[in-house]
Amino acid sequence: MFCSVFFTLDVPPVFPPSSNLFSILLQITNNAGCQVTVISNDAKPLNGETLLPNSMLTVSKLTSHMKPVKFFAVDSATEKRLLINGMESVNVSPSTKQIMMPLVISGK
Repeated sequence: MFCSVFFTLDVPPVFPPSSNLFSILLQITNNAGCQVTVISNDAKPLNGETLLPNSMLTVSKLTSHMKPVKFFAVDSATEKRLLINGMESVNVSPSTKQIMMPLVISGK
């Protein structure tokens, strides 16, 4: 006589990692008259983005969270703070939509 016994383990279901990605899309214009470095508090890229005088740059960032990213700009040669949209810094919130946000850098 044969007896079969089956055991099942309660294993929690495995969910794939969240595919919710959020983006920041910027169009940065350098009107400061000098080479500038745009730095963000997420340190990506580590040394910031460099813009030549009178140039424009498109920056795209992907993130898995909705925390705002803070941006500020400095003169690359002197590290003097510059203005972005007339302010010392700007906070940009990630979005599920690809919305281009214009940032204009100027001297103080």
